[in-house]
Amino acid sequence: MNDFESLSPVALKELFQQRVQLGSDQKNDIEHALWRYYSTTLLTETIPLSTELFEEILDLYLPDQNLVLESVWVQLIKQNRLAPEQVERIRSASDSREIRKQLLIHRLKEKADQQKVFSREDVRELLQIRAYSLLQSALEQGLAEDGARQEFRKPLDGERDKKHLMSLYLLAHQSKNSG
Repeated sequence: MNDFESLSPVALKELFQQRVQLGSDQKNDIEHALWRYYSTTLLTETIPLSTELFEEILDLYLPDQNLVLESVWVQLIKQNRLAPEQVERIRSASDSREIRKQLLIHRLKEKADQQKVFSREDVRELLQIRAYSLLQSALEQGLAEDGARQEFRKPLDGERDKKHLMSLYLLAHQSKNSG
């Protein structure tokens, strides 16, 4: 626990906004304390996240899209803690690659939960971000259109994630032959 973690939430947020003027050690301590505060607060917060807390985090995040607060957004997206309008707000407000990745996974998980078929473009995007477990689940449920299954190919020797890609290729090929 660092010295900043004993501060009130209001004081902590004020210091966070002024952190540029502090030394790097203090800056890191403040960021860590703020992350811990939000992570703890989120454990007791309602689902979806209250509008007040959403706006508070967004207001702190927007000026410089700080990585500490980005990790809070990623946590909220992964845990499905945002209302649809909050998801849209963070989608339009952030240009973070990781947030965009998590939002894509979130959108396509919802599609799978609704038993909607994945398009070729959906599969391409999921392969690109290496969301293999979601792809596997979609294939196992028969949620990939014929054209989408063509996106799965045998991996090359030495290719990154070869085992995952081979498993997906075999699953897509198997579901194509049996469906």
